[in-house]
Amino acid sequence: MGRLDHKVCLITGGARGQGEEEVRLFQEQGAIVWLCDVLDDLGQPLADELGVQYRHLDVTDEAAWQDLVEEIVRTSGGIHGLVNNAAIFRVGRLKTTSVDDFQAVMRVNTLGVFLGMKTVAEPMTESGGGAIVNISSMAGLRASVGSFAYGASKWAVTGMSKTAAVELARKGIRVNSVHPGLIETPMVEDVPINKEGIIRRTPLGRIAQAKEVARMALFLASDESSYSTGSEFVIDGGLNAPKRFNGLALDDSRLSSDVVTLIAPLDEWVQHNGWRALQIQFVFRVVPPTAPGLSFQHSNSADFGEQQKHKNRGDQGHQLQAFKDRKGSDGNACPE
Repeated sequence: MGRLDHKVCLITGGARGQGEEEVRLFQEQGAIVWLCDVLDDLGQPLADELGVQYRHLDVTDEAAWQDLVEEIVRTSGGIHGLVNNAAIFRVGRLKTTSVDDFQAVMRVNTLGVFLGMKTVAEPMTESGGGAIVNISSMAGLRASVGSFAYGASKWAVTGMSKTAAVELARKGIRVNSVHPGLIETPMVEDVPINKEGIIRRTPLGRIAQAKEVARMALFLASDESSYSTGSEFVIDGGLNAPKRFNGLALDDSRLSSDVVTLIAPLDEWVQHNGWRALQIQFVFRVVPPTAPGLSFQHSNSADFGEQQKHKNRGDQGHQLQAFKDRKGSDGNACPE
């Protein structure tokens, strides 16, 4: 039994890359797939191979969307899933991005997603509800220096997904956005980016495969995610995860083994002793980049807690006496 049995799903930009993997995986899991793209020379052979429907679709054309969705409902009896995958990329900073490039990116990446959601909303409601999966990007969650238009378009996808999720929830339609990091796709291959630099900054230390994104889209299109809507689902190998502790990079190539050992039980220790104790007792010394590691000074761990408890009592005694003195001098019963 497939995870998408009998569900009618429309996937845009499905001729290659992430879209192709989504088409293959959805079909494998029992979906009735309609594959759409402008790359007819790639899309039609893929559809013939898999036994799915292919249609040419310019996602910026509202009339084309309406004609396609009407055909899908008429032919397949409804529509239950939409994956807005079609997108283009342009390199350019704020000052170097032309109006033409900006508008081209926004039309495909943003207008295309808007038209898709708008067109399927009513027939999907009539089909008993469903799921819309909008492929955004990490550029839709943080700054995208060097690809200004692309970042703007993907932030728009993130925002539209949240608003649509609220508007369509009572109609039984869930809407979520997917935010891939660096993925091995033809579109990425065509972009002049420093892949090795990104891989070095990625905790998992590799580029993702398109099928890994497809699995996320499958989960969100299936009933397995029945209580998930209006959310961002990140698939970036940890690239956007916090990598700093108290201002220090958590890179084990730059930390001494003692510090790495210390960090592991840190949460439990802080809960017992408090952040103030941590700030008082630990003095970190940042070393030059060429140094082998990072050193620190701290009290012996065996009697560290006892030392701090005595110190806290002393601090509290001084604070209480200061409060009494202040109350006696100015009559104010509340500490500042």
